[in-house]
Amino acid sequence: MSDEQRLLEQLRDQKKATRRNIERAPKRETGVPSYPAPDDGQTLRFTPLAELLAEPKENVAYICEALLPAGGTSILAARPKVGKSTLARTLALCVARGESFLGRPCTQGNVVWLALEEKRGELARQFCELGCSDEAIEFFCGRAPDKLIEPLREYVERLKPALIVLDPLIRAARAKDLNDYSEVSAIIEPFTFIARETGTHLMFLHHTPKSGDDPLGSTTLFGSVDTLLVLKKGVDGRRTIKSTQRYGIDLEETVLERETTGFISATGTRRETDNRDAQARIIEFLESQDEPVDEGCIRENVEVRHSIAVEALRGLVKDNAVERRGSGKKGDPYCYSLPAKMLVPEVPAYTREQEKTNCESDETARNMRPFSGSRNSAVSAEYHSGGGNEHLAGESLFDYLSDRMRPLDRSDEINA
Repeated sequence: MSDEQRLLEQLRDQKKATRRNIERAPKRETGVPSYPAPDDGQTLRFTPLAELLAEPKENVAYICEALLPAGGTSILAARPKVGKSTLARTLALCVARGESFLGRPCTQGNVVWLALEEKRGELARQFCELGCSDEAIEFFCGRAPDKLIEPLREYVERLKPALIVLDPLIRAARAKDLNDYSEVSAIIEPFTFIARETGTHLMFLHHTPKSGDDPLGSTTLFGSVDTLLVLKKGVDGRRTIKSTQRYGIDLEETVLERETTGFISATGTRRETDNRDAQARIIEFLESQDEPVDEGCIRENVEVRHSIAVEALRGLVKDNAVERRGSGKKGDPYCYSLPAKMLVPEVPAYTREQEKTNCESDETARNMRPFSGSRNSAVSAEYHSGGGNEHLAGESLFDYLSDRMRPLDRSDEINA
């Protein structure tokens, strides 16, 4: 037998052996793995797509509705002294009491607070100002232990808190270089496992750089958490917060205010707040105008962004707080004014000095003095109140009849 024939014979034998092995292999149903591997953390276990799709859908639980997932992590970032610790204290109390945080319901549960740079007395004063007494919040104050993860894990497994606040992240991380991706990832990962395994939510308080809104350090900080909350203080002094989330719905930039109780609450989105401010400024400007003005004039005199001014003006027209005339076409632009100024023309200013001059003639005085039901005259509010002699601008008949005028009786004529 030649070498070529022997090679072909070997190939045939190998093919037969392969076919026998395939026939002897155990059969499996579609979507069920033949050889499930143990979940020992060291072996890879792959799941077929059909099996993955057939699994029950996971319902994400939250400690703060659609914002902070249970078993998740978050970063609350802001520049120094902007108020991230103050906002976190509000969150801690809302969770401990089962109250709403920024308008979102919270699941009531224990809270653990690690204050790694705050003084004990200062921390006590801050919570006392919020009206705290015996809420289920436990504190650790002082320098973080060199090996923080294990004692923290044991404590969390025993207490089972709903929320852990770690203030600040940099004191717990002790990273040589926060811009080192691998180093930061290795530091954050154990905290993430604590949250996942215990079902608690772990929030880090962290700083943002002088420019930009991203957390200080490597991008892995943002990528490794489920929710990033960024707190900012604008040039107008207002503080706003917004979120970027892996689960739930991102929180639109929202304006915050501090209540008399010390709690932080939301007053509305930044756009809603800017819109209300713009509407107030537009009305104030229109009150100073004797004639209707076009949109260009309003934008020039009301210092707000163009898009906000347009939206605010449209809202005022829709709510009938401002009236619009004109066709909006070339040569006939839309013009705006307050309703009272469009219903009745303005009457020239009328003063007490003019009244004295007119009263020299009884007949003239009778014609000039308004009376109940008059539809042809207007006088200053100061005349009817009987106080002061300063000049006051004349009012429209509409304003005069609806707000200011009271009928004059015979004693008024005698006094005049």
